[in-house]
Amino acid sequence: MQKYAGGSKLSASTENGGNRANLAMDGNMGTRWESVHGSDKEWLLITLDELVTVYRLRIFWEAASAREYRVLISETGDEGSFKEVFHGAYSSGARTDDVVPNSPMRAKYIRIEGISRTTQYGYSIFETEIYTV
Repeated sequence: MQKYAGGSKLSASTENGGNRANLAMDGNMGTRWESVHGSDKEWLLITLDELVTVYRLRIFWEAASAREYRVLISETGDEGSFKEVFHGAYSSGARTDDVVPNSPMRAKYIRIEGISRTTQYGYSIFETEIYTV
């Protein structure tokens, strides 16, 4: 298992201020992606430069985190091709979540979809790490 070191492009449904999507995977725990405040149905999409086999995903949440969310993975990015690999619910704010699919999966696209928030604000992710086989 190794941490993915390739390039990626990040996009999000909405952003708040200067806390853009690309800050959720920039290697800097001092920056973050922040969604618009007051909206549950927000998402973050990670597009990797290449197809890899994903073993684990780590999400470093700020206090404005997801109470409930899911993670989907796709090889092609086509809407019908995304497979849910995680669906969880939490009660706490700032935390690190380890998302481990039942078995390693090939992916070029990883989507984190918020379902409900822990605060009245939006979602906020300091960093996302992808581990490959």
